[in-house]
Parts: sequence; structure tokens; C-alpha cells
Amino acid sequence: ITNLDDTTDASRFLTKELWKECQGDVRVDIGASVVIAWDASTSCDLSALLVMSIEAPHHVKSYFWIPRATALEERSPIPYERWEDDGWCKIITTPAIPKSVIIDKYNEYLQDYDVIASQSDSYSIGEIRQQAYERGISLDSHMSRSTKVSDYHTGLEKLAELIKTQQIVSDNPILSFCLENLRLKTLPSGAVVVDRKTSRQHAGAKIDGAVCLILCCLLLAQNSSTIASDSVVESVKNMFIES
Repeated sequence: ITNLDDTTDASRFLTKELWKECQGDVRVDIGASVVIAWDASTSCDLSALLVMSIEAPHHVKSYFWIPRATALEERSPIPYERWEDDGWCKIITTPAIPKSVIIDKYNEYLQDYDVIASQSDSYSIGEIRQQAYERGISLDSHMSRSTKVSDYHTGLEKLAELIKTQQIVSDNPILSFCLENLRLKTLPSGAVVVDRKTSRQHAGAKIDGAVCLILCCLLLAQNSSTIASDSVVESVKNMFIES
């Protein structure tokens, strides 16, 4: 995802009410076919790892990590400690999230599920791949190619389709929090992308889980026999709410 400075055309992705319709008990059975995506922070920020079932409705199992200093700094508006008590995230004592904790969780999912494909944000993939190799874990058999701007447009199209048809199930409040912060930008080419600058304009706003969900939907679209139609593009535009 490219950081965009021009945010005059930024829009919120969806309403709380629309996403609420996709809340439910998440169940991803052992051995199920899944796609995996993660967004690993390079600083004192939130990190996320999501598993999405291939079979519809697509259940999304998500987990998050955040440094203790960041969690305590933002504890007033954002209840990270309560979320940790409820099992939705882990507060880490180090200034930044060690890549090893993400690799270990990823490897756990490799053992539990039939991983069709996986994807990561481009910022940390090299470091994660090297650390995984040193731990005897190969990512190359599942990792998709590097993402382009048009890929995120495709992922957003698929996500919009699943939300509109209520074919996605989630239960993690941190993922909901990330989606609420998500703002989009339409490029001159017509591609719809995440506008990181506007998405994070409010103190404590995070979008890492939303980025992972978009990547999961991209993998789902790439590994599906059906191709999104032009009507799906319209569904994305109809979900925009002017900021």
C-alpha cells in the first residue's frame, strides 16, 4: 500500500451497522483450508495475523500484538488491557513486536490448517522470511508474490462483496476497531486503495487488522474460480461514507 499525501478524496469504508451484521461465533475447524495474512509493525505499533476459511461463509480468526508502552499510552480511548484479558490480543513488554512471536503463531496455524496461500505487508517480509528460515520454517511454499496497488483494489472489491452478502464472520473487536478507522482513496487510474495517512489521523487509530483482512480477501479472490464482476466495483463505491 502506498502512503498518499493527497487525502482530499478519502472516504470511510463502511458503517458499524453493516459490519455488525457480520459478527458471530468464529469457528475454523482443524484441517480446514485457509488463507493467512499478517501485518507486522516495524516500530511500536500494532501487529496482526488473520486466518480466513476458504469455505463460505468465510470465518476470520484474528490475533493481535501491541507493545506495552503503546497500550498504556492509548489506554484511555482504547481498551487494550481488557482486550488482552478477553483473549483478543497480547501486550508485549518489548518496544516493538518481535517477529518471532508472529512466526511462531504462523507456524502453529501451518500445523493446524491446510494453508492454501499467505501474504504479508511488504515492509517486513524480508526480515520475517529470514527469521523463519533460521527457525527451520519455510514460507516460500505458501507465500504469494509481492502486492501491487491494483491488488489492494481487488482485495477491497472482494471484501465489499463478502460484507454486502454477509458471507464473512468475525468476532474480534480489535478487527472491528481497525475497520472503523479505515479510509480509502480513489486514484486517477480508478483504483481504490487504503489511505494510511487519513486512516490514522485520529490519536491511537490503527488499521493493521483491516489491511490483513484485505490481503486475505485478495488471496481468496486469486484462489477462487469466480472473478469479481463490474457490479462489485459499484458495491465498493456504495459503501463509502464521506468523512
